[in-house]
Amino acid sequence: MELTSPAAHASAPGADLFGDGTVTIEIRGRLSQDAQIRHKPAGDGQHTVPVLCLEIEPLSAAGHHYHAEQVYTETTLALAEERARALRKGTHITLTTPWAGTRVIFPRVQTIHTKEA
Repeated sequence: MELTSPAAHASAPGADLFGDGTVTIEIRGRLSQDAQIRHKPAGDGQHTVPVLCLEIEPLSAAGHHYHAEQVYTETTLALAEERARALRKGTHITLTTPWAGTRVIFPRVQTIHTKEA
């Protein structure tokens, strides 16, 4: 995983020196299975949207496994399906995503301790 952020320009004035501050991460890996299209609830809770789902394994022993999702609209479902057909198990990929909104899951927690506030 590589953390990247917008380029800073020394000539930029004041608050704009670092752009909008959006931090993105770039992940390189290999698909551990064929990409899939799933349907997830939309923001209104009454409709669903197609989501391209990827399971990514590391290229080296030191890496992490990732689950990545790219949301499409109902009008772009055919495009999502075409993309899923092209993303087959073993395909090497690089994806870029904003750090904000990233969800991390720890599947093998060993202990949990409580602490009074």
